[in-house]
Amino acid sequence: MSKLNNSNYLETIINYTIETYNNERKALIFKNSPKLLIRNNRYYSLNQGTVDYHGVYQGKYLCFEAKMTNKLNLPWKNIKEHQWNFLQLAHQQQAISFIIIYFSFYQQYYLVFINQLIILRQKKLKISFQWIKKNGSKLELINPFLLDFLKII
Repeated sequence: MSKLNNSNYLETIINYTIETYNNERKALIFKNSPKLLIRNNRYYSLNQGTVDYHGVYQGKYLCFEAKMTNKLNLPWKNIKEHQWNFLQLAHQQQAISFIIIYFSFYQQYYLVFINQLIILRQKKLKISFQWIKKNGSKLELINPFLLDFLKII
């Protein structure tokens, strides 16, 4: 399966990256595993209200989401309301809050801090590739699975 068709591609890279960071003692970052309740053949998430990744880097709390899009923009609907709220609240408490976005069309990765996205959302503007390219920080894949985002933080 092509990496562009695999919805877990970005998550796999980030999971490998944080495992490397943790093993090298550069940071302590965890992926939140979904906790599901199954009732009457329906799945219910028990841990909504948080984000996919959180941890500590150089004594500061950090939290972030990973989003992938095959479009020329990242639709706001791809960031769930509880994720957005958590990132904003963490930012208000001086945490390092950001989103890593993979634009599969361009095969490029970017990190954008939540404070930049707050302004964009208030203006009701799209999260376009061009805006991210101008306002975000481009990330490079160092080896097949290491996306070094700590150098941006």
